[in-house]
Amino acid sequence: MPELITNEGRAAGDGHKMARLQVLRAFAAFSVVAYHLTVRGQSLLGHGFFGGIFDLSGAGVDLFFVLSGFIIFTIHRSDIGSPNRAGRYLKKRIIRIYPIYWIVTLVALPVYLAGYGVGSKRDLAVILKSLILFPQSPGKFPVVNVAWTLSFEMFFYLMFWLLIRFRSQLIALLWVAWLVPCAVFLFLKLTDLWQPPGNLLFTFVFSERNLEFALGCLVAWLIGRVVVPAPRLFLLAGLAAFLGLAFSASLAHGFVPLQDNSVALFAIPSVLMVLGAAAADLGSRRAPPRPLVYLGDASYTLYLIHFGFITAAFLAFRHLGLGGSDLFAPEAIVTGAAAGVAACLIYRYVEKPMLDSLRRRFIPSQLAAPAGATDTVATPLSTKDGL
Repeated sequence: MPELITNEGRAAGDGHKMARLQVLRAFAAFSVVAYHLTVRGQSLLGHGFFGGIFDLSGAGVDLFFVLSGFIIFTIHRSDIGSPNRAGRYLKKRIIRIYPIYWIVTLVALPVYLAGYGVGSKRDLAVILKSLILFPQSPGKFPVVNVAWTLSFEMFFYLMFWLLIRFRSQLIALLWVAWLVPCAVFLFLKLTDLWQPPGNLLFTFVFSERNLEFALGCLVAWLIGRVVVPAPRLFLLAGLAAFLGLAFSASLAHGFVPLQDNSVALFAIPSVLMVLGAAAADLGSRRAPPRPLVYLGDASYTLYLIHFGFITAAFLAFRHLGLGGSDLFAPEAIVTGAAAGVAACLIYRYVEKPMLDSLRRRFIPSQLAAPAGATDTVATPLSTKDGL
């Protein structure tokens, strides 16, 4: 079977990106935007968004992590065991993640240094860890609070880099030694048989969230070997399960705490959605609406800016004495839509030109991409209100 995705995210054979995966990224991004509209509405305006039904917490994160595993394995599967490609792979990942992230971090940092927000974000150690995306100590957030999930993203990139850099089968065994404890600790956590200690080794390296990257890789490996029948049914089934579990858990008002059970609830629905979307892309020449695809392109920018954007907007609403009710919240609808528009503008006029320039400068052998083409990063978003 031919390569599924070539030239950073375009489907082989037709020169187009796997557009449905981009739409899925937009869906994941806005599910997290809706979550933060809810929790920031509760804390700043005194009410949630439509009765708190969109308090979806970790659901978007789980989808993003599965997407990331799928995309990285699909794009770089031919690089595995090729040490001469390891440097290029790492440059591409660093360029994709850090530059726009540093810009947003440096914009947010003066707010905290001026005395606003959580005091720990003024600590030098927190700031330095934030800049390199090193995981923070338990209970602390990076300067851009949603970026704690990017630490998981970069760790996964480094684990995949080992597969590219070294031909030894010991690296495969290392992956097994990494993922098996993640699964064991998830089982023990869900059954209340044992709670792992709250140190960095167990909360980060062996977090159950790492399993979702591996599941995404598994979906990419599988879709290259079998024909998926009725892919839209897989997509719709995953979407129905995803939304059904998310809404049921949010309406349970803590009976099913999402933060503690997010992977167990949403990993499999996310797998079904990614499998169905990817298979549908490969089997169809009809592209989804371009605006939805473009929102997927801009989802990383939306991820980085949306929490601060929502906070600033809601503080302004509170100062002006504006705000809707718990069931009807026009300020939340306006703020969410404005955040999406702002993300698209920043992507168009800042992020994309910067990425194109950096790639030409530091990855000169990369083939020029058609206009409008983007590298793909499945962006994880925050599950906590950590300002």
